[in-house]
Amino acid sequence: MDMISTRIDQTRRVDQLMEQINWLHQDIRSELKPVRQEVHWQIERVNDSKEIQNLLVQLSTLQRVIDIESAVYDMAIDVAGASMPEQVDNGMKVIHFRLMDLQESSTTLMNQPTSIAYKQLLQELVVVLSPEGAFDKQLMSLVTLNGDIQKIQEQIALSMDAIHQQIGELVSTADQTFKQGKSETAERVSYGNHVLIVCFSLSIMTSMFLTYYFINRRIVARLIGLGDS
Repeated sequence: MDMISTRIDQTRRVDQLMEQINWLHQDIRSELKPVRQEVHWQIERVNDSKEIQNLLVQLSTLQRVIDIESAVYDMAIDVAGASMPEQVDNGMKVIHFRLMDLQESSTTLMNQPTSIAYKQLLQELVVVLSPEGAFDKQLMSLVTLNGDIQKIQEQIALSMDAIHQQIGELVSTADQTFKQGKSETAERVSYGNHVLIVCFSLSIMTSMFLTYYFINRRIVARLIGLGDS
């Protein structure tokens, strides 16, 4: 029960962190939207071709930042569904490199007046998803615990299978013993019946013999008595 209770607590913490990551993802996209609008606004009002070119590069960088941040978010979702510690470790390494790329790509955007909130959100996202950070530690603990629970469940399943097999063998042995005992009992009953029949027959024959003997003896005695008279 302690392991199950611990898993419930750790699952709740991971869910809370994923909810925080989701909020950061949504907030970052919301903060980048006005930055993109401002770049578009500048492109429409600037006449200098060189400056327009710089703004187009900035717009491309902005799109790259959006794409990388989305990739980081998607990777976090994938890692949250990991079932083995190795998957968590490898996934967090990929997220770490993506975050480094995101920070580097965001450098030119930090000069925008509207990017102050984005900078704070990005820093918070980096802290949450950093190696050995809250998300990494909680998820690794949960996945490891799930693995331990699964091993115990497999051991229990094997033990239950062995018990079921033993019960099956006991039932089979008991059934065979019952059938054998039933057969032996039937044989004994049959033998007893035969003995009873033989005894009963002998008893009848003895009775008949004795009856005949005494009757015959009485008749003979009477005849002798008649002869004497």
